[in-house]
Amino acid sequence: MRKPRKKALIAIGRKISVLIYNVLSREAPYNPDFLKVCKKATFQKLLEYHKKQIEKLEKSLSKTQEKRSVIFVVAQTPFTN
Repeated sequence: MRKPRKKALIAIGRKISVLIYNVLSREAPYNPDFLKVCKKATFQKLLEYHKKQIEKLEKSLSKTQEKRSVIFVVAQTPFTN
């Protein structure tokens, strides 16, 4: 769910002010390459989250394939009277 407009504007303002503070306090030019630096702990959490999502999708896919194979086998079985 998206943030309300006012909260989004405050968040953007904070990001800009932190950026300006860091540029001025370090007396270094703005470098956009350092803007998207991810902390190691945050990166590890994201990695674990995505691994779990992949495992869930693999389980769901295997169940779907099992159901399809059972339906296919039943459909292929000749009916005897």
